[in-house]
Amino acid sequence: MVEFQNLDGEKLVSNKQNNGDFDYYLVIETVNMQDATGEKAPDKKYCVILSAISPDQVEDKVIQRAFECSGFLPKDIKRLKKRKDFDITRIVVLYDYAGGVPCWQASGADDEKLVNSAKEQAQCVVGLFGFYMDKIVNRIGETGWERLKLTGPSEIINRVMAEQKA
Repeated sequence: MVEFQNLDGEKLVSNKQNNGDFDYYLVIETVNMQDATGEKAPDKKYCVILSAISPDQVEDKVIQRAFECSGFLPKDIKRLKKRKDFDITRIVVLYDYAGGVPCWQASGADDEKLVNSAKEQAQCVVGLFGFYMDKIVNRIGETGWERLKLTGPSEIINRVMAEQKA
């Protein structure tokens, strides 16, 4: 059963999930489209996004970079690692730094209804996690599995270039 805790009114983070190989979390983010774009669209005021993120799949140097980009100094990170809520902090920092793997999204005027739909969809994502990760999630051809590592497009470009040479 996927349960969520509210972090800041805009993000909800799930309890820890496991696909048999590693732990991951689901994040539900609510975006007020007028605040984000400046455009008024009463029928699509909110966009709710359900994403997967796995700190276990991210290299330490990427995590370090994410914390530094969020304004944390190395001494702050050492102190944070000792806290029992470090996992949640790490998830939020990584999500804010690079996003997660988009699994579902919808737009509408009722943010509560959209968040409830995202929570229902989260149950499907957990049950069919591998299928969600197998699909391509951006225009450079990253699958969800690759996106979970948050390595960026350079690794994908190198793989495509190597495939073309073969």
